[in-house]
Amino acid sequence: MVPCALKHGLSLNLQTNGSKNLKTIILKHFNGFSSYMRQLGLEIKSNETFDNNIEHSMTVVTLKPQCFTVHFNQNFVKITSLSAKPK
Repeated sequence: MVPCALKHGLSLNLQTNGSKNLKTIILKHFNGFSSYMRQLGLEIKSNETFDNNIEHSMTVVTLKPQCFTVHFNQNFVKITSLSAKPK
């Protein structure tokens, strides 16, 4: 594991609508959150095959190791990526 530096990267603000549960907030704003994660290097690969009229599918989701800070206030949650310390 690599320690995270305090150098802030990209940030995303999501409206909380009174919720204190991060998972719930992310699910309510899934499109914006997934776009944010793609900017940070999220890759999604999908493969579908057919064998004897049976469909097989596989989806692989990868994200390079990343650290985040999460700050809540009354109306928004701010998610910020942090850079890893250089060696």
